Amino acid sequence: MKTEKAIARWETRGNDYLELFRLETPGGYQYKGKGCGGVFLAESDADAIKQMEAPWGDSKGTGAVTVLKTDRPSLRRVS
Repeated sequence: MKTEKAIARWETRGNDYLELFRLETPGGYQYKGKGCGGVFLAESDADAIKQMEAPWGDSKGTGAVTVLKTDRPSLRRVS
């Protein structure tokens, strides 16, 4: 799966980050970070961001942003 377009980015005050990309595959999204990453399906860019920020206990699973923010509270969306 080739990365098509950056959708959003989250950064900490240190060097941790998460970046979300839309893939060429219909509904395909990929996130990358320092030592982590994954691929998932979403209905839209907004839905993909919502999934990334899903809270603990969400029915679809906890989002990568929430997990990283637990360890790095300075994590903020920058784009």
